[in-house]
Amino acid sequence: MTLAGIGAITGYYFLKYVRIISDNLLNIPYPLDHPQTNAIVSQDVEFTSYDGTLLKGKFISAPNGSKKTVIFCHEFGSDQNSWIKYLANLPAQGFNIFTFDFRKGKEIEGFHRNGFSPKQWPTRRELRDLFAAIEYLSKRSDVDAHHLGIFGVSKGGGLAICAAARSRRIKAVVTDGACPVSETIKDYIKKWASIYIESEFVVRHLPEGVVGLLSYWSIHVSSVKLHSRILSIENDIKKLRTPVFLIHGGADLYIRPDHARYLYDRTRVKSELWIVPGAAHNDAVISVPEEYNGRVLQFFESHLLDRQSE
Repeated sequence: MTLAGIGAITGYYFLKYVRIISDNLLNIPYPLDHPQTNAIVSQDVEFTSYDGTLLKGKFISAPNGSKKTVIFCHEFGSDQNSWIKYLANLPAQGFNIFTFDFRKGKEIEGFHRNGFSPKQWPTRRELRDLFAAIEYLSKRSDVDAHHLGIFGVSKGGGLAICAAARSRRIKAVVTDGACPVSETIKDYIKKWASIYIESEFVVRHLPEGVVGLLSYWSIHVSSVKLHSRILSIENDIKKLRTPVFLIHGGADLYIRPDHARYLYDRTRVKSELWIVPGAAHNDAVISVPEEYNGRVLQFFESHLLDRQSE
């Protein structure tokens, strides 16, 4: 067979597997954090994103009148009310909480043909929603909009990192279950390889370079299908000039704890990593609630100034 023939066959299979991987990426079963009833007194708010999309949220005021404010970014499949699972103790400790729903999309056969359908991967549209939330907060007299904290869960954690890499207003970042997109997708590719490749030898010896290329192009194809660019958490975390505290479950079966270490190793600022033994995905707060609440509180207290007198 000629070199041209080999190249054509290689190209055919490469494109075939990129299509298969991107289809799978947009339809993977994923652990969802169920919305929680929020019985705490809050102010319902509305604001618009960059394209006029109406977003809704809640502002929970600290009883002492503090201007210190933490933005909560919920995970895929959850909503604004899930903040209470992770941050219920903060208002009493002098922190306002701002939580909101990211945009939703109407799915048509798995993705929106002329718009957007959110999946578990953080995208540019949702990042712009987060910046719209920051802009909304900047107009409130009861918020110090130049010293904001941000807390994100899973996908929301990725969005929190990307926002902090671009905004000087964010002074402290805490994530729970955040993951590097490309590295996570490489895991999925290796996991699925045995389903689509008959040769066990090829599966076991799949070159890392090939896996990397498949991940790269699958992300780009998935971005086209989503009508929004999937963000690179692993690249943005290197740009952070803001302290970050990464929390991850030691028994997380969806996002390996090694991925949290991978993100931690790429930080170039003061950062902390806490792998919670025995905790499942996003469930560290359930495994060790008192230590969890205490460490999150201590981190925000260390990095958010109380400038309410200004």
